[in-house]
Amino acid sequence: HTLHEALVLEAMTHDTETLIKVGFRSFLTLFQLGGDILMCIVFQMCAVLAMGQEGTVIICLIAVFPIMMGALLIIRMRVTRMALQQRKHNDQILAAHVHEMVSKIGLLRDFGLRGWVMDRHV
Repeated sequence: HTLHEALVLEAMTHDTETLIKVGFRSFLTLFQLGGDILMCIVFQMCAVLAMGQEGTVIICLIAVFPIMMGALLIIRMRVTRMALQQRKHNDQILAAHVHEMVSKIGLLRDFGLRGWVMDRHV
């Protein structure tokens, strides 16, 4: 099984840039968002302690909200992953098509000379 030059070139240029833009930057953003969420939870717990008896409803809401958001994020991640896989597949098809067309450029050039050869030899 061999790789087309176009696929290797596409992987070296497109995928590397995507890895840096999406992967590493998202990893750093994850820590920032985790700190923000932690501070919100601390703030909510302090608010519950300050409210006294009414705090039980707030504690229930605090417990349910992260579960709902986590489920939503998991669903969104799956849909996004499927869309990105489809996009990558389409990019590979395009790269293979371009590689095939470039490999046949000599055939197209020879077809363009067909009239000249016929005039000269016929």
